[in-house]
Amino acid sequence: MAFTDTQVRLLKAKLDPKHIRTRNSNGSTLSYVEEASDLAQPPVIAAQAAAGATVTVTQAGSVPGTAVVEVSQTGKTTASYKIQFVRGELTPRTISASVSQVQASKMIDSSAYSAWKASGQQTITLDTGFVQKINHVEINWAFDNPKTLRYTVETSSDTATWRKTFEGLSTSVRALQWASFTTGAVNARYIRITVNSDGNAGPVSIADIRAYGDNASHSGTSPTTPKFTLGITSNFPSIEVTKSKTLTYSLRLPSGQAAATGQYPILFKTSDPSIASVSSTGVVKGLKKGSVNIAVVASVPGQVLYDVQTIEIADVTQQVLLPSADAHVQGGTVADTNYQRSTQMFVRHVDAYPQFDRYAYLSFDLTGIDPSLVESASLRFTGVVTDTAGDSVTVNAHAVSAPWAASTLTFNTKPPMGVPVGAVVVDKTSQVRTMDLTDYVRLTAGGVSSVGLTEDAPAGGTGLLVAIDSSRSANKPQLVLTLRTTPVP
Repeated sequence: MAFTDTQVRLLKAKLDPKHIRTRNSNGSTLSYVEEASDLAQPPVIAAQAAAGATVTVTQAGSVPGTAVVEVSQTGKTTASYKIQFVRGELTPRTISASVSQVQASKMIDSSAYSAWKASGQQTITLDTGFVQKINHVEINWAFDNPKTLRYTVETSSDTATWRKTFEGLSTSVRALQWASFTTGAVNARYIRITVNSDGNAGPVSIADIRAYGDNASHSGTSPTTPKFTLGITSNFPSIEVTKSKTLTYSLRLPSGQAAATGQYPILFKTSDPSIASVSSTGVVKGLKKGSVNIAVVASVPGQVLYDVQTIEIADVTQQVLLPSADAHVQGGTVADTNYQRSTQMFVRHVDAYPQFDRYAYLSFDLTGIDPSLVESASLRFTGVVTDTAGDSVTVNAHAVSAPWAASTLTFNTKPPMGVPVGAVVVDKTSQVRTMDLTDYVRLTAGGVSSVGLTEDAPAGGTGLLVAIDSSRSANKPQLVLTLRTTPVP
């Protein structure tokens, strides 16, 4: 038979509710799991049955161990209750620190929002109350540790003799760091953690310390129980210095539904505020070149959830190049004419009469430019539609690989145009036009980058005459490069 609420109330087991992790029903057996590492002996289960029922209790002999309560009644199937005592978090009786003793309790308050801080080499000592099995320690290094710190973990039964059980480096902005003892499980009462800031620019900062008698990670709830989940949903591996991007996240309830905005406290933190800052709403701003960890922290019932994203802050510079050569060509009766000295270049294409087209050519010297450092590249020129037959037209840029010289360029000697590499709309207002050429410039960086301008698909097959200021004018064309100091991902 399955349990009913009335039958469950037949059992009045003396359990501490804060320790119960799961309650699973399977037919006529109801199982509880209780963490009991902080007890020298497993709890004694006392139970009583209602009138007409009989209860039998078999006590657990150790931790881990299982106590069984059986409730029987004439004419009904015997019901069994199993209470499994497992090794969980050890509850420190006391905690002390070599300095800032008043703040020491913040390391065992299970809160990521409070922390103990100190400078130099310092020690923290936890007393678990009695000699028992200790397997590993989990440390929540607070977010304001500026870099990794070397630390050791020692254990003792009497504080007179200490045994080193772990040595490693701290990890900033991460969920509980697991310091597994290299010697395996030990029997001890005291745990001593020594941290050395050794030239660190700021104080040592620890938000939480937890010790366990088993070999499993306890940064979340029991895997058999539905739990809250937190994850960063945005994905931007890099930010430029002075630029900002917003970190987004998803917090879901044990039911799988998204938590309502403001339902639980959310905190954003940066591992190095000198490299990048982060606002209370997750806006990350690059301050100087470097790598930084940005964390989102959610405080939900019974636990603190973390997720972290590593972001590279790129120090970028802008470089403006003028054309090494530019000129336009025109077909028809002037196909042999060179227009190098003109202050304007002209573009126009007519599908039916390409022999009368006008094209503009520009070349830029990219010698010494590393293509892996090109963040972006834009061609800027002042252009306007001078034709009365329409208001706007798209000007297209094509790759030009054959060599040419502005002094000898004519319609008859023009180099062929290759694949399209960019486009921009030009209208009847004379203003600066910006055309993205990033991909093409990355391909040609380190050498000469040339483009030819035309109109690929004008409306009705007949383009509009576009005037573009040349390098002989006051409004010279430019190739604007944004360069990083580290290669583009």
